[in-house]
Amino acid sequence: MGYPQQVIDNILNLPADKRCLHALKNIAEAETLYVLADDEGECRFWADEGEAAFLPVWPEQEFAEMMKSEGESVWEFELEEFLRDSVPWLMEEGCGISVFPVAARTESVVMPAVEFAARVNRILDESYGEALDLPYL
Repeated sequence: MGYPQQVIDNILNLPADKRCLHALKNIAEAETLYVLADDEGECRFWADEGEAAFLPVWPEQEFAEMMKSEGESVWEFELEEFLRDSVPWLMEEGCGISVFPVAARTESVVMPAVEFAARVNRILDESYGEALDLPYL
């Protein structure tokens, strides 16, 4: 997106719930989201202290780039493809989604994949009148 540094800093310093809302709105508007992948082309999952796995997602490539480690790359997903294909798989595997985690702040919003899909779909419907027909919702 090419945000000015002050805007980037302001977004990164938002509390987790406000960062999450920012991300959900921007993901719906741009119809894309970003994840990290390892050098073998597999999506990178993170785990919490209880070892629950979740997929971190970001609304803009530049924020995902800030979070990648050596050997990782950033992948762009089309939102509809992600909601139709990836979310059912995440649900089946019992994996959640961490929305816009940042390194400097330990708290982030982690939610079940179906909740992520429902919230983004609600924004698509309310803001654009274009909710997707997702059989799992």
